[in-house]
Amino acid sequence: MSHYIDSRQRASEAKQYAVLDSINAHGRLAPAVLAQRELLDRQMALNAQRRAMYQDHSAPGPLRRWLGTHILALGIRLSGKQFGFDQGSNPADGAVATHGTP
Repeated sequence: MSHYIDSRQRASEAKQYAVLDSINAHGRLAPAVLAQRELLDRQMALNAQRRAMYQDHSAPGPLRRWLGTHILALGIRLSGKQFGFDQGSNPADGAVATHGTP
């Protein structure tokens, strides 16, 4: 390729010759490699379509909230602190838990 070719034209040529390059690189395994690439491209397109259709990111789902709560509780427990109690309140004063203690 010439060095004076536009980068967009180089990208276009690379895309045109991608199949031939993969056949050259993979030899007899080229049909399986090309089939896997087509499957991956199809799955990525479907996933992009699903993300566009169900783009409700207002809040995490119940499973993610439950998992986050338990991972946070585990981390706090491993650091040696109690989970779910206000820091400034005294347990003798009848402190009320702000979160459910696991």
